[in-house]
Amino acid sequence: MGYRILNVSEDFRSMYSERHGLEGPFFYDGNDVLYYDPQQGAYLCPRTDMYLTLSEYMARTANA
Repeated sequence: MGYRILNVSEDFRSMYSERHGLEGPFFYDGNDVLYYDPQQGAYLCPRTDMYLTLSEYMARTANA
């Protein structure tokens, strides 16, 4: 698995900080941000505070 450096502005990055018990924030193309919850084994969307199913995660990160 590889990674790619995204041009994320400091203003946008400052809107999302670390959350206790979660990994991230992970920034994706299209100004999408997700956190990973190792206890749930799922990604959390900070905008909706809802966990994504695997198919939702794959659809949102297909360009990553």
